[in-house]
Amino acid sequence: MALNDINITKNIKTIERLKSEILTNTAELFSSFSKEKNLHSQEVVLSAVSNIIIDSYLLAKRMGFDFSQVDSKIDSKLSLELKSNEVEKDFGDISCFIEYLQDSSARREG
Repeated sequence: MALNDINITKNIKTIERLKSEILTNTAELFSSFSKEKNLHSQEVVLSAVSNIIIDSYLLAKRMGFDFSQVDSKIDSKLSLELKSNEVEKDFGDISCFIEYLQDSSARREG
């Protein structure tokens, strides 16, 4: 088997593993909703959400996208959601998230 074939196979296996991890973490997140709220369940939720975000970035990379492309797409989607999202209308969460991202970016640059 050629080196290129090994890399393609390895990449496909990694993509499948990341997809599985995203599904597992999503199931864990949903399962935590039905459990009693305590510090452990808060940790489970934060851990699952963090893992989903990290694995999503890694999956995009394995599929040929740069992290900056994902960030760019998130920025453009947030701009669209700002105008029509029910959560934004009711709670202002999209605006808060955009502000958080801008502040976070400024802290890294400064």
